[in-house]
Amino acid sequence: MKKLFLISFISLISIVNAQEEKRLALVIGNANYEKGALKNPVNDALLMKQTLEKLNFEVIYAANVPKKIELLKTITDFGDKRKAYDVGVVYYAGHGIQLGGENYLLPTNEIFQSKFNVEDNGVSVQKIMRYLKGMSKQVNVLILDACRDNPFETNWNNSRSIKGTGLAKIPPPTGTLIAFSTSANYIAEDGQENNSIYCKSLSENLLKENTSIGQVFRNVREEVILKTNSRQTPEEASKLTGEGFYLNKTQNFELSEKIKSGEIDENDLITMYGNKTVDLSISYYYKQGQSFFDEKKYDKAIENYEQAQKLGLIDSLNNLSKVDDLDKSLYNESGLFYSKLAISYESLNDFNKAINNYSIAI
Repeated sequence: MKKLFLISFISLISIVNAQEEKRLALVIGNANYEKGALKNPVNDALLMKQTLEKLNFEVIYAANVPKKIELLKTITDFGDKRKAYDVGVVYYAGHGIQLGGENYLLPTNEIFQSKFNVEDNGVSVQKIMRYLKGMSKQVNVLILDACRDNPFETNWNNSRSIKGTGLAKIPPPTGTLIAFSTSANYIAEDGQENNSIYCKSLSENLLKENTSIGQVFRNVREEVILKTNSRQTPEEASKLTGEGFYLNKTQNFELSEKIKSGEIDENDLITMYGNKTVDLSISYYYKQGQSFFDEKKYDKAIENYEQAQKLGLIDSLNNLSKVDDLDKSLYNESGLFYSKLAISYESLNDFNKAINNYSIAI
């Protein structure tokens, strides 16, 4: 029993952390510049928005922001909410220019005929950084997919190439990782398909299960270097603190890591019924739901029952009911589950859901 409690506790800590962690993202894509229009930043921003929403982020999204004041407002909206969240991610795709070592993000409909125009009409990346400082116990990730060429530069000095020098390095504050789609002072490719090579790789790797954020960006770097024949090398600077951070950790990740390390013997895992394996997380939520139901705490019972259901409770029960050596009462377990769920909804006056679950139980 002590081992069962230990295993359940480990799993519970992982589950509770994932549930309580609040995530906020700011995603901006600027493409329709009057000069130097880009093909993919809005597509990239949309892909990143969809990716982060799959990872349970609340996303503030903006595309083709025309004026500095509107870009600043979008950033401020993010900043005003940031302190209430545990994880903050900012992704910007579009034109970015460095002047004297300072990076500027460019709205789509401002004048950039001189360097002074950039200082006056562009938005310094420091306007974002001020919302990421002083949060060492939280996690911040700033992704600048903005190292494309500078189409305005020929207006400033005709002897210089139209190709700019990319963005300057930014020292990250404690608790922050800053990622560039290419090396400092180099230019990233906009991409020939619907998304840039960098954004597509980043999206795919962010969604990989049980992959630390550091490993995500190492994977992206390797893929981009390979697909661009070394023309583009993403870089990151990190001052993240604490243990490795995971955006897509599975329910039993910590448990599986302890099994791999030999800290817990897989044979010691105690199952919900007999000697047949049921996912530990399902077992935990199901038993919690039963306990709350018995205590007539129906709102809590519903919360836990639905979590067990989401993780695959019914499939597990149905599979177990086909096994001959189990108690015959198990055959009615699914019906009993739906009946209790119906009773819980009825007690909270949610009669439509109550009737639906009674029907399934019958």
